[in-house]
Amino acid sequence: MVSDSTNKMTSFSAAIRAFKNTESTAKGMIDTIYNVLDQDSQATVSVVKEIGQIFEEDGLRDKAKDILEAINGFRAQVSLSSPCSKDVQLTRTARTGIPLPRRSHIEQLRWNHIWSNPPSKEHDPHFRP
Repeated sequence: MVSDSTNKMTSFSAAIRAFKNTESTAKGMIDTIYNVLDQDSQATVSVVKEIGQIFEEDGLRDKAKDILEAINGFRAQVSLSSPCSKDVQLTRTARTGIPLPRRSHIEQLRWNHIWSNPPSKEHDPHFRP
């Protein structure tokens, strides 16, 4: 997953160590792992869950709880920040068995704009919540 990069492995280890020593938050550790894993959110969730289990097994229940809360926040953030991302498509496909339709690049840009800039009363007098 880490492509045998020494720098990435060093960052990965340092992030876990910093969290364990209360020099970093669980969110900070997850952000580092996410970047080390080339922003692969599924791999990040899997790896971080394993790290949480290790902390739990070592008797560091508070740390494990912090990791669980942070990874749930991360999952929500990833889903909300990119509503048409691969993660959301996989989630919907897994839940319903129906894949999302493919969109052209221009249509995808429009949907990204709509999702990131929802209509409001200030900008649209016909807007109804």
